[in-house]
Amino acid sequence: MDPQEDAGVQGADVAAPDHASFQDAKQAVGRWIKRFGFWAGTTLWAVASVLSFLVHYHVLPDHWKVVPDQELPALALVIGLMFILSEQVKEYKDKADKSAEMVQKRVTLLDRDIRNLLTELAPQFALLQCVARLQQAFHTIPHGDLLSIRHLGLDMQTAWLYVHDKLFEVERKTQRMKIHYRLLMIVGDYAKLGNVSPELQDEMKQMCEGSRASLQNIKNYFERGAQALNHVDIEIRTYASLPVVHGIHADKPTPVHYVALCGWRGSEHSYYHWGEGHYHEIHGLPQSDTSASDMLDLFDGYFEHLWSIGEIAYRNHPDTSAPPRVARADGDRKKHR
Repeated sequence: MDPQEDAGVQGADVAAPDHASFQDAKQAVGRWIKRFGFWAGTTLWAVASVLSFLVHYHVLPDHWKVVPDQELPALALVIGLMFILSEQVKEYKDKADKSAEMVQKRVTLLDRDIRNLLTELAPQFALLQCVARLQQAFHTIPHGDLLSIRHLGLDMQTAWLYVHDKLFEVERKTQRMKIHYRLLMIVGDYAKLGNVSPELQDEMKQMCEGSRASLQNIKNYFERGAQALNHVDIEIRTYASLPVVHGIHADKPTPVHYVALCGWRGSEHSYYHWGEGHYHEIHGLPQSDTSASDMLDLFDGYFEHLWSIGEIAYRNHPDTSAPPRVARADGDRKKHR
């Protein structure tokens, strides 16, 4: 760069803050005039009128005179009109504020109604659709980012096929991002379930057997691909209770939940519906007074409760709460004790 140009650029850099400060000052003065100019002008006019009247009636000496005597009546009239208009303006402003408040309340109610309508009209998904939508969203996550997934499953017979094909097999080949995968699934030992309704005993026995087989398949998959899947931290815990909610939560690229509810259905509530085909998609954090918020709280609370009391069934790394090198160092310290 030419030295003269360099000096000119430096001079511009030095002068720029002063120019910006001057513009800010002008804007501040303008705002002050718009807000207080009327009242400042009225006050000065009133002071001038009072002084002129006091001089006119010889209360003050003549050098205090501000307005000629012949203009005093007009001045008094103008001041009176200004005060009358100011009161009317205040009255109109109060009415406008009340109208704006009413409009805001109506807009809030309308917004709430629209949100409730959208919740009612929102489509419900099958599990395969949920995983496919997650897979599509995961493609937008930057390379090297950490993706956290919480999966509250049932026996994982079908769910593992989808997650295996559309998430872990893709990541095994591309290794685009780090994954922290926490999975809850039904315990494989039916005897640990305790009291089960007679109508569900056979079905729950089959589900426990399926869960036991799925757990072994998942273990085998991660043990065979340990090197290719080293960037994935997986921890599996089991729970011993009748499922009431299940689904998946992913924190990236934006937080999203897919939640399905279980429960007794039918005209006489005679059969237990497992929620398949009825997954609700919930993005971000919905408003606290909506049904979507209640559903999200149900899933999060149920998952964290079961996770805290669940039995650890598998970890591919010593501790998924810390990076592998930290966990290994901690293991080395225990060996030397």
